[in-house]
Amino acid sequence: MSRSTRAARDAALALALLVALALLVLLARQQRPPRLYRLGLVAPFEGLYRHTGYAALEAVRARAAVWNEQLRPRGFQVQVWAVDDGDHPEQAVRRAEELAADPLVLAVVGHFAPETSAAAAPSYARTGLLQVSPVPLATRAGDMGPGLVLSLGPDPTAFAAALGDAAWLTLDGIGLWPTPPGAAQARDAEVLFVNSALLATTRHLVESGRAPSWLILPLGYCPGALALMFPAIALKVLSAGVSEVSVGPLAGAAADVAFTAIAGAAKPGRAAVAAAALASAEAGHWQPLEGTWYGPSQPAVITCPTQAAR
Repeated sequence: MSRSTRAARDAALALALLVALALLVLLARQQRPPRLYRLGLVAPFEGLYRHTGYAALEAVRARAAVWNEQLRPRGFQVQVWAVDDGDHPEQAVRRAEELAADPLVLAVVGHFAPETSAAAAPSYARTGLLQVSPVPLATRAGDMGPGLVLSLGPDPTAFAAALGDAAWLTLDGIGLWPTPPGAAQARDAEVLFVNSALLATTRHLVESGRAPSWLILPLGYCPGALALMFPAIALKVLSAGVSEVSVGPLAGAAADVAFTAIAGAAKPGRAAVAAAALASAEAGHWQPLEGTWYGPSQPAVITCPTQAAR
């Protein structure tokens, strides 16, 4: 074999090896599993309101499956990471701190009571996490950090108009909700608007003598546990202008808000997701109220389904 023939053979062999190596690298990239991030879902999964958590989990997982199909070409997926807040503010703060410390968590859907959502908000905000609360926050968060709080609940300042002449229930000086001007202060009224935690409200109704005929809750859904405990009381909820007040659709809508921000972010990261959420809120004419953004809505009082209808 001549020297020129040997050189040509060696060059062809080297080229073939380079092509094979390039194909292997391309194949490896195509088969590499997508990066996995997390969407936190915080709700009660134990105790009196555990139905809320499991109904929310089913709805959020269903929305995640749809959104992940859109995210797959970008090389990452989002897993729903469900944690239990026990419907208690102190436990809600602990769970919020755990989620905030996990760098894979891009956003959080929760919590499902106004007081737990408000208690956890500072932990998310300090670490730049987007929090999408299905309900209005019980207290005003203020400017706590680079995070963003979006609420699907009705703007608390619009409660008075929606409530009309409903009496106002105050528990032992606890004022989690601002009292509407002119609202009646009564513990023995026919109609009561509850401005406290659901469990505290439950204890009050159990310990007090006469129960009201109507119970109006500052939530975006009808808590089935209270309907079971107090079948003689007609439950109503403050809605953000929608007729469907069950947990699933509300949780699914909150998940859509979070996934819209994740999909709209330039890259998967907390800062980018929060920035995308803020841009979307501003474009949708959401309005900030002392630290929480509320979407445009017409608050209304909606009667919960009767126990027989459940």
